[in-house]
Amino acid sequence: MRTTEFSGVAGVEVHDVDLNMELASGDITELQSALLRTHLLVFHEQDIDSIAQARFLSHFGQLKKQNGEPMVEYVSTSRPDDIAGPGRLLFHSDACFTTTPPYGSSLYPLKLSSNAPATMFANMETAFMRLPDAVKTRIMPLTAVNVFDETSRAEQYRIRKLDLRPEDQKLFPHATHPAVLHLPLSSSPVLFVSEHQTSHFVELDAEDGEELYQDLLSYIYTEDNIIVYEWQIGDLLVWNNLALQHARPAATDAFTRELRRIQLSSAS
Repeated sequence: MRTTEFSGVAGVEVHDVDLNMELASGDITELQSALLRTHLLVFHEQDIDSIAQARFLSHFGQLKKQNGEPMVEYVSTSRPDDIAGPGRLLFHSDACFTTTPPYGSSLYPLKLSSNAPATMFANMETAFMRLPDAVKTRIMPLTAVNVFDETSRAEQYRIRKLDLRPEDQKLFPHATHPAVLHLPLSSSPVLFVSEHQTSHFVELDAEDGEELYQDLLSYIYTEDNIIVYEWQIGDLLVWNNLALQHARPAATDAFTRELRRIQLSSAS
């Protein structure tokens, strides 16, 4: 096994490995360190089923389970159990509208048309490091409410505090998290604010909070802090869901795309 830097934004590319086989302990340790350091592992030319995907992912934490078995989900344009819908996906970390967002995630493509949209990633550790010291000081004690409209399967949208009616508090799942999160295992600070699910800051009024929110976004979604990943059959991506946000651009034409998702509920 050998690894090379994948991108200046995040990640390592892993070569000469077959994930159907159990890896040597030294290789596992190296990959655990690489994920901790770079937040993303990229594999190519893998032919794996859900069992092999889950087995490999389990080296990085506790698998998210359902009825005692690893939870296998699909981002799909054709399956009725698709979890994402067909439209554009705004930048987000999965399920930060819940009290315990998944620590890690993995995607493996099963079907892809030539025009299938990419997946984009933004590095939230880098975003935090780029903030001016005064902004860091201001946001460190803040908490943010994250909200998601589970009823909509159309284009995603953000629910601002100004838009949040009292009845929405019961209708839409939501959770409050620190605006600056410290990652499990490393304690590295990351900016835990997204263009999709962050509604408002608890400690600020709507106007001041919105101004700060828009300022923070200007440090996150810059061209030099985004990876645009074009999928190929045989790829496997594993990433830290708390450190990287991901998104999907809108497609102008019909496409085929089916990705198998297995996640980590926690780092240990």
